[in-house]
Amino acid sequence: MHDLRSKIGVIPQDPIFFKGTVRSNLDPFDAHNDTDIWTALDQVGIKDFISEQPAKLLAPLEDGGTNLSQGYRQLLCIARAFLVKPKILIMDEATSSLDVATDQKVQQIIQEVFKSNTVISISHRLASIAECDRILVISSGSIIGALLMFHLNSSLLLLFLHLLLLHLFSYPQRPAHPMLWRATQRVSSRRSLTRQARRRRTSCGGG
Repeated sequence: MHDLRSKIGVIPQDPIFFKGTVRSNLDPFDAHNDTDIWTALDQVGIKDFISEQPAKLLAPLEDGGTNLSQGYRQLLCIARAFLVKPKILIMDEATSSLDVATDQKVQQIIQEVFKSNTVISISHRLASIAECDRILVISSGSIIGALLMFHLNSSLLLLFLHLLLLHLFSYPQRPAHPMLWRATQRVSSRRSLTRQARRRRTSCGGG
């Protein structure tokens, strides 16, 4: 059981921290050196913030990390996962409190750090899942659609377009991921070709 748990990492929407220090929360079993910890902090973009603290890695954390903002708590939790590098990483709305630019940076790093690992991402932000190999759309506890990003058929493209429109209505100021725009363009292109084919058939029938 210990071996199984050690291979699974979870980044929750509400990060869990215990009263202690930055170091004791990132590396509770003291299994990593300071260099590795600083590298993980640098990867998520908060190395400067921690280094500016008087005690640096020994800076105090309150229970639940309440002396940090929600964004910093999430970044620290992501840094903890980067430090451990589990074989299976579960991300439950892990970047929901981050701005778009930081979210995109974190997603890029996840692709690099965990490129040989399994990442399960639960998210309402399409940009956070656009680079996934497989996407499951869940509604009311049931899977209503499954998308393979490299084998999208027309019906699933329409479903993906529907999700894109929801994204645009929900986050009008946030740019959608390029993958989403490519999917939209493919849907539009297929619809255009279908309309042209119908016009040709109508024209031939009328003649």
